[in-house]
Amino acid sequence: MGLAELPLRAEYRSDRAHLIQDFYLPCLERAIRYDRAVGFFSSTSMAAVARGLTAFIR
Repeated sequence: MGLAELPLRAEYRSDRAHLIQDFYLPCLERAIRYDRAVGFFSSTSMAAVARGLTAFIR
């Protein structure tokens, strides 16, 4: 299943959803490219999405 087939919502709010489980992991596991631009970087955030990145790196 590719990104287009994922049942994604139009909006995700961190106070109402589990963003890592519901959005980041499914998307990263199917991604063929990952661009990230942030003003603040935390290694904790990368550790949280590591499972999705493992599939992406392969």
